[in-house]
Amino acid sequence: MYKYMKKTTGKLHLKLNCSYPLSAEGEERVVEQGDDRVSLHDGHYRRCISANVRRVDSLRVIRLKVDARSSLPLRGTEGKALFLNFSHKAINAISPKKIVLTIGFAIAAFLSLSLPGCTKLNQVSPTSVPASNMFKDTTSLQEALTGLYSTLESENYYGGFYPLFADLNSDNGIAGGYNNSSLNEFGYYSVTTTNVYLQGMYIAMYYSIANANAIIANVGSVPHITPQLVKSVKGQALAIRALVHFDLLRAFGYHWDASSPYGIPVVLTVQSAEDVVARSTVAASYAAILTDLNSASALLAGQTGRNANYINPAIINALLARVYLYQKDYTDAAKYATLVINDGAFALADKNSFPSIYTSKLGKESILELPFNQQNPSFYNALTYARPDADATEVLFIASEDLKDFLVARNGDLRINLLDTASANFQPDARTLKYAS
Repeated sequence: MYKYMKKTTGKLHLKLNCSYPLSAEGEERVVEQGDDRVSLHDGHYRRCISANVRRVDSLRVIRLKVDARSSLPLRGTEGKALFLNFSHKAINAISPKKIVLTIGFAIAAFLSLSLPGCTKLNQVSPTSVPASNMFKDTTSLQEALTGLYSTLESENYYGGFYPLFADLNSDNGIAGGYNNSSLNEFGYYSVTTTNVYLQGMYIAMYYSIANANAIIANVGSVPHITPQLVKSVKGQALAIRALVHFDLLRAFGYHWDASSPYGIPVVLTVQSAEDVVARSTVAASYAAILTDLNSASALLAGQTGRNANYINPAIINALLARVYLYQKDYTDAAKYATLVINDGAFALADKNSFPSIYTSKLGKESILELPFNQQNPSFYNALTYARPDADATEVLFIASEDLKDFLVARNGDLRINLLDTASANFQPDARTLKYAS
């Protein structure tokens, strides 16, 4: 059962509790509550964010305002884990008809979580920023572009979960943590549509696409913008949109079967809350990705800079090579890979300096690199290492025994030095040391 309580006066502070992860879907957990506080649970371990509860109105609607960067993987289906627990000061229990979660950023996707018998409500966030203000001049446009890159660094995307879950879904990794049902679903190869990590990744990636679409739609109308800046910004946004669609197809589509109807929803325009984009075929998904990459290549043609932190012609060629490789078009894959090899800006590291690619910034092998920092931190250390004497229950992603044995059997393979094989807390498996520092 869902439990909700109405607030009395003023605003309540909302927090997502991370100290008491739910061990099973639908499980209820009692948490400590301070004065005028409310806790929200969805079973997502290590997640803490805060937001304001706007009010509970006469339609029995609880409205929540959450920062866009949180990318909450909430569930609103009957019987699934979603709990709101208000403090003892907030009494008078109610049965709401709807929970509305709005994201406080103009070009973010809107998410509403409905219970049966809901009525249609205003779905415009009162704190959203109109596009007319977001793209009022070239400065705000550049800020929007910076924000687009920042969305790729989300914990649910390249900041942690997306690449790590790929390893977990293979024989390279196993699930750690303590009785974490959503994590175990990946370890058991039995992932459900209500999996909170799956939802978090899906939402984060389409959030990036929403940002890219807003930039693409508005870049040409920014006052006093030069044609060259239009090309630069639009080219970068198109390439990022292609990258994210490609990542979605590899994670959620039958990318290996060109004849399959199970591609992904390809979103090429700014969406409203009511819009629903149908799933495209795999062939149509690939076509959209290639169209964006080729358009980006034309817009950025002649650019000589090779800063790996920003989309440039070499990055586009590398992406084209990978997309064609996944399509089994080996001729074009080799063509674009050769362009990258012959670009002159990159070189392979020797075997002795190989481990440094995980710790150094903008190394000579780096073609595309996200600059994680204090404002946009990565979560790899917390998810794979935690601390020197950590237990396996504290680390969510662990290197498998099979991977360890494979590297040990390859005499002289220096990659074994990137695994902690000595700690009894992880045996017979191992802990990766790639992100220990």
